[in-house]
Amino acid sequence: MKKTKKYVLCEKKIKKISVGLNSVSINGYHIKPRNKMDYDGIIVKSMVILNNGLVEQLLKKKIRKKLDSYLQFLISVLDEEDTDPGHLMFALNDLERYRRTVMNNYRIYLDKKYLKILMDKMDLIDQELRSKIKIDLNEIFAEQMEMDLGDKKGKSR
Repeated sequence: MKKTKKYVLCEKKIKKISVGLNSVSINGYHIKPRNKMDYDGIIVKSMVILNNGLVEQLLKKKIRKKLDSYLQFLISVLDEEDTDPGHLMFALNDLERYRRTVMNNYRIYLDKKYLKILMDKMDLIDQELRSKIKIDLNEIFAEQMEMDLGDKKGKSR
């Protein structure tokens, strides 16, 4: 059996936290830090958070940021008159991918009530994107029909 090293971190707010290194079989939320600053000390490549309350707070913050970005995109698209349906379809596919990620990966860490509210918000964003796509496609179809009707010139007999 592989021996693991343990370190103890002490701060003012938290009395003691034991940190296990090189532990593979621990169930928790795995994260990798994105900090690229060079400093002397311990280099952290990955981390496992075991505290469910902390994991829930981190995931709620992460999900809130992502939903805010979708809402900002939706607002910018609804304000513009000339929008490309390709961008809307990309946003719709990305939202669906994110919904599946939340349901598959984050479901075990979040409450059922919060998950239901989150899915309702995603459904609302989905409906708005779909309605905007329908409106844009109808406008494009109407313009195409006008162009087809106006271009008919032929021989009169």
